[in-house]
Amino acid sequence: YSSKDVAVEALKGHADDYVEKSADICRIKSVIDRLIDERESRRASRKSSQAGIHERIRRYLERNCYKKVTLADVSRAVSLSPKYVSRAFRKSAGRGFAACRREIKMAAGRRLLTTTGLTVEEIAERIGYRNPESFIRMFKKETGSTPAAYRMKKTGRGHGRKR
Repeated sequence: YSSKDVAVEALKGHADDYVEKSADICRIKSVIDRLIDERESRRASRKSSQAGIHERIRRYLERNCYKKVTLADVSRAVSLSPKYVSRAFRKSAGRGFAACRREIKMAAGRRLLTTTGLTVEEIAERIGYRNPESFIRMFKKETGSTPAAYRMKKTGRGHGRKR
């Protein structure tokens, strides 16, 4: 169409652009190229936004690895809905929130095993496990060895101080 009214209606209807009927091929090509660039830019922006959310969540989990942190806690901290955080996290991290939280807790456990003389029970309690056996089982699943064997291998020290 060559009517301006049609152009106005198309743009009101959320058309990305409008090319008049008498436009030459160069004009049409430039509009298409610009629209493709804008769409790719929006996609990249969304991806970096999700990566930013993932990074903010990871930092929050690392700062609070000694507490029991839920998806709801994290969602409040980053001001987004739990459902959105879960979906964005899985998309950018390639794994779920719980797996990342567990990985961060295990990293804290490994750090405490190699830098302190705390017992395995004290470390389990410190990183939020109510039951030391659960910590030992998860630690072995993640690292392939028990906490005591890991400590011995990394430091040459025994089980920590005795009571």
